[in-house]
Amino acid sequence: MQARRGPSLVDVGPSKQRAVLAVLALHAGHAVTAEELQEAVWGPQPPLSGRHLVHTYIARLRQAFEPAVPRRRRLNVIAPAPSGYRLAVDSRHIDVCRFQDLVAQARLQSSADRHRRAFDLLGEAIRLWRDPSLTELEGLLHSSDEIQALRRRWVRAALEYVTAGLKTDSAPIVLATAERMAAAEPLHEEIQAQYLAVLERSGQRALALARFTDIRVRLREQLGVHPGPALAAAHRRLLDGDYGEPDLSPSIVRPMIDIGPVRPPWRGRGPMIGDLIHREADVEALVDILARNRLVTVAGPPGCGKSALALHIAARVRDAFTGGVVVADVSDLSDGTRVARRVLDLLDAEADADVTEVIGDQQLLLVLDNVEHIVDTSALVVDQIVRACPHACVIVTSRERLGLPTEAVWRVHPLAVPAAEELHALVNNPAAALFTQRAMQVQPGFRLHRQNAAAVATICRRLDGLPLALELAAAHLATDTLEGVVRRLDNPLREIRPARRGLPTHHRSLHAALKRSTDCLSAVERHFFERLADVPPEFDLDAVRDGRDTGSADVDAQGIIDKLVDKSLLSFINRPSGPIYRILGVVQHLAAEIRAANRSLGPAPAASGPLPRARRGRCPSRDVELPRRPRWSRRFPGSGPVCRYRPADRGRGRPVGRLASAIARNPVPQGLVPGEQVGRRRSAARITVDRPGPHHPGQRRARRRDQRHHCGPGRSVDLPRSGFRVCPQWPADAFGGSWYGSAPWGQFHTTIRGREPRRRRIHLVRSPRQGDRGRRPSLSGS
Repeated sequence: MQARRGPSLVDVGPSKQRAVLAVLALHAGHAVTAEELQEAVWGPQPPLSGRHLVHTYIARLRQAFEPAVPRRRRLNVIAPAPSGYRLAVDSRHIDVCRFQDLVAQARLQSSADRHRRAFDLLGEAIRLWRDPSLTELEGLLHSSDEIQALRRRWVRAALEYVTAGLKTDSAPIVLATAERMAAAEPLHEEIQAQYLAVLERSGQRALALARFTDIRVRLREQLGVHPGPALAAAHRRLLDGDYGEPDLSPSIVRPMIDIGPVRPPWRGRGPMIGDLIHREADVEALVDILARNRLVTVAGPPGCGKSALALHIAARVRDAFTGGVVVADVSDLSDGTRVARRVLDLLDAEADADVTEVIGDQQLLLVLDNVEHIVDTSALVVDQIVRACPHACVIVTSRERLGLPTEAVWRVHPLAVPAAEELHALVNNPAAALFTQRAMQVQPGFRLHRQNAAAVATICRRLDGLPLALELAAAHLATDTLEGVVRRLDNPLREIRPARRGLPTHHRSLHAALKRSTDCLSAVERHFFERLADVPPEFDLDAVRDGRDTGSADVDAQGIIDKLVDKSLLSFINRPSGPIYRILGVVQHLAAEIRAANRSLGPAPAASGPLPRARRGRCPSRDVELPRRPRWSRRFPGSGPVCRYRPADRGRGRPVGRLASAIARNPVPQGLVPGEQVGRRRSAARITVDRPGPHHPGQRRARRRDQRHHCGPGRSVDLPRSGFRVCPQWPADAFGGSWYGSAPWGQFHTTIRGREPRRRRIHLVRSPRQGDRGRRPSLSGS
């Protein structure tokens, strides 16, 4: 007799109080009078204070179920009824009612020849029973008629489950249930015949023959009869070997023993081995959150132990989900549309089935591990499961939350690092304890003492207490000294890389774990992330907001910082003086490495000599940096003029182009909205169209107008129908984009106000949509 609030057990009090709750559960949805409760608990002769005791037990049960509700309003679980009480709980949340519903659904599926689906439903119904003999319930209740009826229901359902297991070649899976059933009904010949078949199909023919001998002796001694037709036929099949080839894959060779409760299945990667270090608060909080929410996201920085924590939680609450636990690791999936197929594979369902129909009404816990690189598609699958499957719960581990309205987020932080290098500061420190435990696995004689306390404290602090980083560093002690590990911390991303197997690829090195986060960044976020290489460990928004950002519409420092916090590359601290952001040291190492790699590429060299012939193909539209920065832009490090095209519709249906000149804020300009007006007027580059090529009659005035006008910030130029596009001819695609100008071919150059004109060679090719494919493009130089 148990009551749960989500995965957590509720204390329902002493035996008589539990008996009252059991009677209400057996009559779920119906009113039970006080006299009926007294008779069920104490028998025909209840004590004189029986009615008063029943009211007292009801009040205590209401307090246990609704502790936060005022005393007179605790009517949501145990409601009043005429002359008694009624359990006002949905029948789907009462095991007795749910057992009957699952068996009824399984029989419908079996009649439609869907034996696999019927087998799964019957398996979940059987797993609702912790003790088929109902020992505790028999001791609680005075009357045994209802208990005997429940036992008969279990026997019939178990027999159907074993029969379905034989039809679906799942004999080893139903072996435990067959043993229970045979022990509960030792003289039932049909049940014993099915048990012999299960033993033989599981590869235990000798044990089956011995079991038949025991049954025959028992029938002769207790009933004085010989085995009937069903048992005799089972014996003949054992001797002739007519049961077919045994399924030996998960078979367990053992005699019949008391196997205890049948645990729900576990599919996918198994639970973590060993205990978590200093995660007790996280475990208790997550269990409590899972009791109130069916979707929980465990988020945190890379390497902080999200997967280990989620698997530990799943193992702890496993018995609360009769449908079992499904662990789907999607770290190796590059296509998010395959998330549902991965879950279907673990559930042994067809690849083209609907995952919500397969899960259905099962009480199932789904763990989706490492979804940060496919957040959008994973969110769609999770949302469908949560909405369509009322008894399924989902735990997601990701560095970024899904953003669903039903989602509860729990953020995991790194372990606390020692405050000093003395031995007393490391004795009870979580980070030092984890490093010491992992070091003892590769170096059994390793101990924490005064001589190595300073080195261990340095390792814990410089690795920010990240469990993955500490485990990787400790693994190096198999081939290196502790001082050598400390020297590796000068370049932890490249030097902390031990040989490890049996783990996902992004858990085998610190660089791979961190790079997985930056790969999920957009171009603007990645570009802004490089600025964090020079900030202090704790900083505010002013430390990363540049003077170049003021008044510009394309750089939203606050928005980008919020996205980096959401993706767990930064952590947020709310202080009275204002928000403070914290960055881990290893994350800052990665930002510096990315910035150094981008600077080593340098600006693209200017083109000299004739340009190669352009290929006729559509060029991708993107932000580009012109080679050779003008002098005035050198006071803005890494800046250069950027051009974008935005089509418009102005006048007589002719295409209109707007060339918006801008000053790029970073080495590689990214993320500008097409046609967005950015930059300062005093530093804007003039872009003019020079010497347009031949065009059809009637366009001379347009050509002269194009030559007169220049396109500065916010200036538009009307362009004729004949289109051309800019083809990337600069090295490393330094310039590119899609633009339709005023002539089939031509060139334009940049002129800086008050400076010597600096020409840029641009190759313009007639648009394929305008026809005239046979004409060779002309190459114009300047």
